[in-house]
Amino acid sequence: MGLVSGHAAETAVTKAQSLYASGRYAEADLVLADYDCSPTAPAADLYLLGKIKVHCGDYAAAFKLLSRAVALAPAESDYQLWLGNSYAWAAGTADLKERAQWGRKSLRAYQAAIQLQPGNLSARLSLLNFYRHVPRLLGGGMARAYHEAEEIRRRDPIQGTYALAVLYAHEQHSAQAAAALAIVLANNPRHYGANVALGRLAIASGVGWPQGERALRLCLTLQPSENDVSHEQVAVDLRQLVEQAPRLVGSELTSRTGTQ
Repeated sequence: MGLVSGHAAETAVTKAQSLYASGRYAEADLVLADYDCSPTAPAADLYLLGKIKVHCGDYAAAFKLLSRAVALAPAESDYQLWLGNSYAWAAGTADLKERAQWGRKSLRAYQAAIQLQPGNLSARLSLLNFYRHVPRLLGGGMARAYHEAEEIRRRDPIQGTYALAVLYAHEQHSAQAAAALAIVLANNPRHYGANVALGRLAIASGVGWPQGERALRLCLTLQPSENDVSHEQVAVDLRQLVEQAPRLVGSELTSRTGTQ
């Protein structure tokens, strides 16, 4: 990074914030390419930069920026959350040794985020995802994930039901997942995550592909949050569902008739 500072830096940060909010992470990264990350940089700017780096896959830079943001503002729950996300996302592309290292760090950061703000549902959902992907002996496990889902539902019944749907789908309990998603979408038809989950459930189960296709197409008209999968990934899911549609039709008919 270069040495743009002062008013020019403030202008660049404001523009980057707007791009980030629109999901245009690569453009936001380019706008801040020359931002001055000297020791006097504000924690909020480092936080924004760190999140951008996470989304762009530059995890080494994200670690440094978000660690500095946390050190400058240790009471900020979201800073801890995104530090945890940086480690968790890095673990997804790392070798076995690094995966364990980043996993431990992400768990500590998620737990710190929740300790600072128990009502931070984004942090709780990230922790739930950690638990469902990590074996019990390494600090994860489905029992912990279900407990976290209930904690979310206690604070927000709809978001908690969505969290349960994620877990049901993870364990291939398709009927339970579909029922939970139906409740979420009845209350909020434009729930981005639930529509993505419905589309992916159709791909995984071979049932309900027309509803799944409609859900994924709807997602492409909605604005994903910073915690949601991108439109690009939704488009990949949609292509997969459309390509599988003839096979899924046969699968759905079989499930209804009981024939082979």
